[in-house]
Amino acid sequence: MRATHTFRLHRSDAVGGRCRRALLGALLAVLAAALCMPGPALAASKKPATLTFTPARPLDSQAITVTWKADRAPRDGYTYRLELVTGDQIECASNSGVDLEPKWKKGARIRVKFRPVTESVWCLYRTRLRLIATRGFGPGRPATVIASAYVPITNNSATPIPDPPGTPTKIDLLEGSSMTIRVPGRPDRTSALTGALAGRMPGRFRPNSDLAIDLRTGTLSVSSLAADPLCTPSGRAYPSPVNMNGTLSSLVLGASGVGVMTLVLAEDPLALTGCLGPAPATSRPIALTGTVGPTGLVTFTMTGSLGGVRLNEGADATIDITLVVKIDLSGR
Repeated sequence: MRATHTFRLHRSDAVGGRCRRALLGALLAVLAAALCMPGPALAASKKPATLTFTPARPLDSQAITVTWKADRAPRDGYTYRLELVTGDQIECASNSGVDLEPKWKKGARIRVKFRPVTESVWCLYRTRLRLIATRGFGPGRPATVIASAYVPITNNSATPIPDPPGTPTKIDLLEGSSMTIRVPGRPDRTSALTGALAGRMPGRFRPNSDLAIDLRTGTLSVSSLAADPLCTPSGRAYPSPVNMNGTLSSLVLGASGVGVMTLVLAEDPLALTGCLGPAPATSRPIALTGTVGPTGLVTFTMTGSLGGVRLNEGADATIDITLVVKIDLSGR
């Protein structure tokens, strides 16, 4: 006689079954994720490769020969590159790299020679050699640094570093900038000035030396000014921007702390007075001077005047300008 067994499902058995099914589902999800994941990343070597180079203290114009012993054979699907990263300065070779053909065997000795780009020299800052491996091809791939070493680049006076195209310079007008129109026998008229100027300083920033800045673009904006009844009103709306002549204006910051700005407007200076200027505009330089104080270039005040501004046949005006500026020589 065949024995039959009947099992009664208790509540605890039901709960346990649900837990087992949930655990099985989680294990299957982990297994599926593992099957879809890419292969393992390149593991770091227990003992990184040692990069050696000659000469021991290369000049900024010299070629550098790098040698190392491969601690492993190249892996399939990886690209290898040796780089000499020397900073981000535009006036010298910012980096140089060689893509390596991954055909060496473990224990092989590999040699690579670097040279600065044509008519350039190595930068003297943050000079580092690095051997990197990257999985796959195309941009945006994460790289693993296999080995690195710092290289003491020294300057060769026979090959001076060329000047860069220029360091960007910004000048912002601050509160306190103003303009006063003076006409003999009439009340003075004053207006606040706002605006910004921009240009380039040829070469690199050199402390304790005269800095010459070519002002390329800029605007002085007159906040509000009534036209003098002695002239023909310009009809300009205020605030009224007056553009700067970007080929004639400049600023020289002397090592002594004295600054001299030559400001040439794209319009006749009469436009600053609220009067209708002649056409074409007559360019006249406005010279402003100042001395660096305790706040340095963060708050730098320059003053200047331009006389002989003809309102009509019988009256000339003098324009007094005070510029309180912040000068940014950082190049950003």
